[in-house]
Amino acid sequence: MEKKRSVGVTIFAILEFLPTFGFTSIKYFNFNNPVAQSIPNFPIIMYTYLALISIFSPICGIGLLLLKEWGRKIEIIKYIFTYLGFWLIITLGAIFTNTSIIRVFKIAWGRFLLLTIVLMIPVFFFTRPKVKEQFKQIQY
Repeated sequence: MEKKRSVGVTIFAILEFLPTFGFTSIKYFNFNNPVAQSIPNFPIIMYTYLALISIFSPICGIGLLLLKEWGRKIEIIKYIFTYLGFWLIITLGAIFTNTSIIRVFKIAWGRFLLLTIVLMIPVFFFTRPKVKEQFKQIQY
């Protein structure tokens, strides 16, 4: 019996190959803003994060295309850690610039909301029962 892959899983799997190409365009990142300059070793942190994403994303994409359970789990974990890392950077930026986190949130609440929605869509999608069913091993 052949396993069927939904269109959503295929789209997410293909999108996983994009960060590999994005790592080469790191020179376009702006490390001159006040938050980036206030966090010690911020460029090194970002380079490390982007290198890890560039390594894990294609592996995850292959796992999703092959409908492997580990690919689905890596996808969920990757987006949760990205979301938590985003909040950690915002918190560290607020601490090192002596700015209230509430003030930072008031200034850029639209970006926070948009990023929260964008990063939680894959988590929601890959935890749905219908999608989880696609990744179950076939019992012979």
